[in-house]
Amino acid sequence: MRRDLKGPTSAPAFGLRRRSTLGRTGASPGGAGDRVRGHRACLARTATLALACGLLAMLLLAGTAAAAPTFDSSFTAGTSQGLANPMTPTWISVNDSTGDVYVIDSANDSIDVFDADGNFLSDIPGSVTDARSFSFGAQDDIAVDNSGGANDGRIYVESQNAALVFAFDSSGSFLWQSNAGGFVAAPGGIAVDPAGNPWVGDVLDGVQKLSPVDGSTVGSPILTGTFPANLEFDSAGNVAVVIGGGGVDVFDQSGTELHRDESGIGNTDVAVETVTNSVYSVDADGVTVWDASGNQVAGTPFGPTNAANGVAVNPSNGKIYITEPSQARVDIYDLQFSTLGVTVNGAGSGRVDATSGPISGCTSSGGTCSDRTLTGSTITLVAAQDAGSNFTGWTGCDNPSGNTCTVSLTSDRTVTATFDPIPTHTLRVTLAGSGSGTVTSAPGGISCGATCQSDYVDGTLILLTPRAASGSTFTGWSGGGCRGAGPCQITLNADTDVTATFAQSPPTVSTGGVSGVTQTAATLSGAVNPNGAATTCTFEYGTTTAYGASVPCASAPGSGTSGMAVSAALSGLAAGTTYHYRIDASNAGGPSTGGDATFATSSSPPAGCPQVLSKCPPATVSLAGFTSKSLLLRLKCTGETGQTCSGKVTFKAVIKVRVKHGRKTRIVKKTITVGSASYSVAAGSTKSVKLKLTSAAKRQLKSGGLRATSKSPKGTIKLPKIKAKKKH
Repeated sequence: MRRDLKGPTSAPAFGLRRRSTLGRTGASPGGAGDRVRGHRACLARTATLALACGLLAMLLLAGTAAAAPTFDSSFTAGTSQGLANPMTPTWISVNDSTGDVYVIDSANDSIDVFDADGNFLSDIPGSVTDARSFSFGAQDDIAVDNSGGANDGRIYVESQNAALVFAFDSSGSFLWQSNAGGFVAAPGGIAVDPAGNPWVGDVLDGVQKLSPVDGSTVGSPILTGTFPANLEFDSAGNVAVVIGGGGVDVFDQSGTELHRDESGIGNTDVAVETVTNSVYSVDADGVTVWDASGNQVAGTPFGPTNAANGVAVNPSNGKIYITEPSQARVDIYDLQFSTLGVTVNGAGSGRVDATSGPISGCTSSGGTCSDRTLTGSTITLVAAQDAGSNFTGWTGCDNPSGNTCTVSLTSDRTVTATFDPIPTHTLRVTLAGSGSGTVTSAPGGISCGATCQSDYVDGTLILLTPRAASGSTFTGWSGGGCRGAGPCQITLNADTDVTATFAQSPPTVSTGGVSGVTQTAATLSGAVNPNGAATTCTFEYGTTTAYGASVPCASAPGSGTSGMAVSAALSGLAAGTTYHYRIDASNAGGPSTGGDATFATSSSPPAGCPQVLSKCPPATVSLAGFTSKSLLLRLKCTGETGQTCSGKVTFKAVIKVRVKHGRKTRIVKKTITVGSASYSVAAGSTKSVKLKLTSAAKRQLKSGGLRATSKSPKGTIKLPKIKAKKKH
């Protein structure tokens, strides 16, 4: 067992959460047999048992036995404490957190409560239960929930004569009683597992889990046929059981035997110290201790012989409690302790931790750097250096090995861990060239642009990676032994300067199409991607691929990173001539030229058009507004500059009229003219034209709406019915 022990009522440093004692008075005190099986190497069994070797009192470590527990004192209770009779202590349990001790007092039909030093606090009489009595007899038991869960501190009492299990809260208030769902034949022990579930043992029916809510059974019993009596759980949920004629075995919860500790007979109780999961068994020789692997610990048994009955261990305060019913008292034994102190030294920095225990985060500036634990225990320390420091060694260790130190506490000890700084060097990166980009490092530190130098410990292997920006190219390294146009790897043994060069990419250009071609003019187009640098552009043109003439782009492409549309208007061209043209652009990365393209100017105008075109421009017509007498039309000419759209627009509509044939009337369709108007609109312009409605159209609008169309120019209009004005 191992704790940071600061006093008799200190809380557990490692969360030991389970302690109950189960025993049988009147058990035959026959010989223990040959219980000494040899002192094998202690084996760590679980993560919580990392210090199982050397932490339990009396554990043999590296040939040195831990100091045996020493007798501290005894305590009794009787009429002077308000009890009817002198206390007859049988079985016992402890609350690891508070240190309070709970003793079954069969003479007074009560649970007597003491503090950790044996001072009487109170009692819980059987009269507060539904049964009005505990009816204690030969095979009773008590357990405290030390799980740390919702029911931490709850008290469970088992009575064989009453065939009942009683539950009390941590203050001693009665909660419930249960017959454990049929465990009534020969109940003989109770314990609480690490999850806070009570279990009751019966020599005929095995070991049964109970619900902490009401004591009902949960699942099926285990260890049936083994005649289990007293039991106790370790921190892993395994159960140590007094079985058969009084031997002690350890099982998992599936009922598989893990190891046998006591092969003899006559054991009356068993307890588990859950830091190291060591087992304490009670027989006529006193108390014997077994390590987590089932090996008897050297130096035991200890305590009273032929008088001990129940045992409880509180690793929080290092006390062992042993009941002596025949002497009407409880004996307290103390474990011997030594202090280990850890000092962190040197100009560097780091920390020291124990593989288990309170020493944690010990540095030169703080942390937990000491541990008071059992004399004879072994503590393992591990040193971890901070970045920029090296661990350089231990002093005061028994067995130093690299960054690990083992200390056997035969007395107070001090261990020193030394950390020295690792030399550092500066790596600087410079960006050069007409382009742009970044350089990053692994491990981190450099992200240039923004951060172009960083310090690293001597010997650090650094990978520098260049990344060119859009429109740039990484062209190579200089300095620091870096070469080529890929990543550079440096082992930093001194201050180092490295230059990364990026070149600007020239613009990307594309010669486009031509529009607005006449006898003497045309508009050229293209696209330019500046690739991130300020760019200028021109169009070259001429009657051969030698070009000979140029005109600047109408607007500069700018300095973006995507294609920009550019254009240029040409004038003064010769009619009927084929021209070659291309686009040129230039930035800091150099010039770029687009592909050659051609167009031909027109040679003569078509009939009826004032300018040279392949055909006359069409016009479009739409309704702009109307009244009961006229329409306002909007005509648009889509021709080229200098052209004119002209003609006459006529809208017609098909309407339905009633025609009489004798006495009958039928509906027929009739086409009427809505109205006509002449127009003349300059190319590229829109003009409003007024069209007077015909009489037929006016009549139709009064009786209903109409839909009219025009063939040249093409257009369709819809007119709603015109409401008649009200007379006043």
